[in-house]
Formats: sequence, C-alpha cells, structure tokens
Amino acid sequence: MGLKGLQLSALIVSMVLVGYGVIRISSGLRHGYAWSQMDWNLDGVTSAFELIAASDIGMRWTEYDDSHCKEYFSLKDGLPLKTICPVDEVAAAPRDKAEMPR
Repeated sequence: MGLKGLQLSALIVSMVLVGYGVIRISSGLRHGYAWSQMDWNLDGVTSAFELIAASDIGMRWTEYDDSHCKEYFSLKDGLPLKTICPVDEVAAAPRDKAEMPR
C-alpha cells in the first residue's frame, strides 16, 4: 500500500469517527433536557463526553415525597441515575426574622 492508499485510509477512518461522534452528540441533544442538566459529574461544565453520554440517558417524570421530580435513567437497563426534585419554597423559607440571611 502506497502513501496515497494510507492517506485515503486515514481520511476514511477519520470521517467515520467524526460521523459517529456527530450522530452520538445529536442523539444526546434530542432527549429533551437542557444542556446544563447533562453535567453528569457536577463540575459546572458540560463537556463533549457528557453530551455523548447523554445519548444513553433518558428522562422521565416521577413522584417522590409528594413532589413532581425529574428522574434520569439509563436507557440500557432503566435504572435511575439521578433524581432532581424542586425545592418547596414554603418549606425552605426561614420561619422568623432571626433566621433570615443578612
């Protein structure tokens, strides 16, 4: 195989890898949750790897302690990975003025 054959092979392999990455990223974007919610390691930044991982993670609504919560689950086995529930503003509010932050 000559130099042109190696260059052609490298080009084909590169195009396949880029195409695979684009398919995985677009699949991750179609799951219906925000970019910031794809920060799976909670470091404050959603990386390309976390976006690719999002293609294997689904989101469903669930009830937990009388709250309507978002549950993220693995598509391969349906097991929950992370649950996010809204904070009850009444329960989280300070009870008297002494507890108010300054």
